[in-house]
Amino acid sequence: MANGPTIPDGRNQIRVPKVFVNEIRILLGDEPESNEVVEGTEFSDPMLARHLVATLQDFNTTPPLLQPLLQLVALGSDSYYLGQIRSCVIEAAAGRALKFGALRRAKNQIQFQAGSVSYDENANWQAMLAFSDRLLADWKTRVKELKVAINLSGGYAVANSDLMVATLESKGGFITISGGMI
Repeated sequence: MANGPTIPDGRNQIRVPKVFVNEIRILLGDEPESNEVVEGTEFSDPMLARHLVATLQDFNTTPPLLQPLLQLVALGSDSYYLGQIRSCVIEAAAGRALKFGALRRAKNQIQFQAGSVSYDENANWQAMLAFSDRLLADWKTRVKELKVAINLSGGYAVANSDLMVATLESKGGFITISGGMI
């Protein structure tokens, strides 16, 4: 994966692969050719990377806590399970970017007028905020459901135990266990 921005995370520096930043940017529709009002892109690569890292931290600290913690490099895996998490994380990072973008627009809302034409490029901040809140609420629900499912599936996994039974027979109302440790 191509190198992307480096984001400080406590004492460490985290390099966020450019492919993840690009996925968030595509989901946001934040490309120079699709931005009709803003010249270039609205969100910088380091800003999108920071939202991605914060989303991973949110995943890792949302109960139930799972070990090992989800790392950024795991999102590049081809596994179906991690692919599901990756799509959730990318959508949540986009939601965080929209939320902070809406707050910036609300702070900078100024209407311009020239004759009978008025214009305010920041007027849509409330719609952005509502959409980001919906994305982030969906994220919280999906993360909790996913973590519960992971914990449940781990509970049904085969584990070595001294309580394993080789055969179980039922005769005349009695259950007989034989051939294994108990």
